[in-house]
Amino acid sequence: CSWNLLRRHGRVIGLAEEWCITFCLELKYMLTAASLRIDE
Repeated sequence: CSWNLLRRHGRVIGLAEEWCITFCLELKYMLTAASLRIDE
């Protein structure tokens, strides 16, 4: 995640940080699932 973008928006940083973490976890999960499918 790019924290520099989040730092610019101080008032929404809590929400943005939460969204960013969720997004990153979803992305990691999708990439892991995709790589597992490729291995099969």
